[in-house]
Amino acid sequence: MNLLQSLQAGVMAIFDIPGAGPRGQHNYNLLSGAREKSQHYYSRTTKKTRTVACAVAAVIFFLWCFPLLPANYNRVADEYLCDHPISILASNARQVFNETLMRQSKSLGEAVAEYQRRYDMPPPPHFDKWYEFAEQRNTMLIDEYDAIYHALLPFWGLSPSTIRSRVKEDLGFDNVVMGISIRNGEPIHLGNGQGNFQRDAAMKQFGQFAQWLPDMDLEFNVHDEPRVVVPHQDLHRLVLKGHAAHADLNRNPLVDRFSSNNDTVEPIPEVLTTRFLNIEKQETWLYSRLSCPPDSPTMDLDGNAPENTSTFALEPLGFIFNQSASSDICNNPSLHRRLGIFEWPNAFKLTNELVGGYDPEPDIPWEWRKSQLYWRGTTTGGHSHGGSWHNLQRQHRHQILERKEESTCRFGGDEGWKARIANQTDLGDYFNTHFVDIVDCEEESDAEWEHFNVVDREDHNEAWGYRYILDMDGHAYSGRFYAFMRSKSVPLKLTFFREWHQELLFPWVHYVPLNKDVNEIPEIVRFEQDPAGQEIAQSIGEEGQSWAAKVLRNDDMDVYMFRLMLEYARVQDDQRQHLGFISPGPVGESLP
Repeated sequence: MNLLQSLQAGVMAIFDIPGAGPRGQHNYNLLSGAREKSQHYYSRTTKKTRTVACAVAAVIFFLWCFPLLPANYNRVADEYLCDHPISILASNARQVFNETLMRQSKSLGEAVAEYQRRYDMPPPPHFDKWYEFAEQRNTMLIDEYDAIYHALLPFWGLSPSTIRSRVKEDLGFDNVVMGISIRNGEPIHLGNGQGNFQRDAAMKQFGQFAQWLPDMDLEFNVHDEPRVVVPHQDLHRLVLKGHAAHADLNRNPLVDRFSSNNDTVEPIPEVLTTRFLNIEKQETWLYSRLSCPPDSPTMDLDGNAPENTSTFALEPLGFIFNQSASSDICNNPSLHRRLGIFEWPNAFKLTNELVGGYDPEPDIPWEWRKSQLYWRGTTTGGHSHGGSWHNLQRQHRHQILERKEESTCRFGGDEGWKARIANQTDLGDYFNTHFVDIVDCEEESDAEWEHFNVVDREDHNEAWGYRYILDMDGHAYSGRFYAFMRSKSVPLKLTFFREWHQELLFPWVHYVPLNKDVNEIPEIVRFEQDPAGQEIAQSIGEEGQSWAAKVLRNDDMDVYMFRLMLEYARVQDDQRQHLGFISPGPVGESLP
């Protein structure tokens, strides 16, 4: 039985809850109580040890058997003492985080060996320069770059000349992309970008490591929304060819330097056509789902397949145990009408071909913070038309949290998991969530103003006075998340966009992931009223703040971009089948 099966079996064994209501109802489901008096995995036993000698002997034996642990390591209790699913999820996540932290490479030799083990090919040229760059910046998770590998794997299915020519074509037309060229170890800005901030930030970042990059041209999407959706059958072929190319590289003799591609020195030609489709302010779902496997729920021919929630959530409330699967649109066909990017995006320029401020957060003590969920925002996330705002993500989520009409919800009893009925007003103190403006809408804006209790804007530092902060996607990824991570409050994150930090932050250790239906939110907030839940919540808030200060720095983004550029430089090189870092010593040994 794997970890997931064990988790599900453990949770379902302690549930004794009647069936959920009909699909589509937005009843609140809360769990409370247990078959016996609840404890949790942070609890300490109050039983006295039999003798001091036994205690001393146990300590000596423990220290003899186990080495000292790093400062960032947090020990997980050997047994689950709490039967609440949040405690189980938090404990499992803590164990995965600890194991990940402990196995990181401690030397260049170990990093090379780990790279070879994970990806079955050698690292790119100048990997030693990247490793030194990362070490100087105290990179915490120096081996965790699987996302880069998977993102670039399909590019290995294209010829290097095709990759380079497509970039030149895109830069030769006004495709709303920013261009940067590397020439003789220096970055050159080619224009475009949203104002000067993107240009200035990119030039400053590339200036730190461009000397280790070959001459090449790069394009960057300046829109919030993603731009590339490769049809599944093409993507599958590209991945297969990519694996074959990696196998060839692993067998070939290596050259530890990038080559000079003859066409790189040529100027960017003007292009009169574009590969991008401009489909803004219209439905984009049929295009956006093309990467999904044909047997996935999203590709159902009738368009009414059920959600594949078993791959990412624990029923009946939908607590997330797999953040990647929960944000995969292929598992969630209902996102067709939920996310504005699929329903009626303000901007959407798409291709089916593969191409490449808050003030410092005040340190408010936990016990002084209000035990509520806080959110303020506007109705961004998609252009509303013909009443479609009823279904869009922010309006839909907010309507669940702030419904004015009387409704009922499941509320756990004191004994076992028996449910009792409670009015929604009983839960009103859990939420402080409001819109501050109605935007991106047409003639029906008056209806939205009448429907929602729109409030005046508050000082953004008001959020730090609450224990829970809701973070939701807008047009695309959320721009508030980093500030929330530094706040010591608990970020409840609802997202469907992948970001560079996805392998650095651990759900249920540094933040709480949310299901798209957010049916679990009331129970998450309610559980904090229990001693077990309060200690877990406080731990997530404090751990998130501490860890964010170590992995969400500008330095960490620079390390990530340097690694990405080395990998991309290799895949677009004509000699890529021979390019790889040559270790000066035996693989796996520490280097002086």
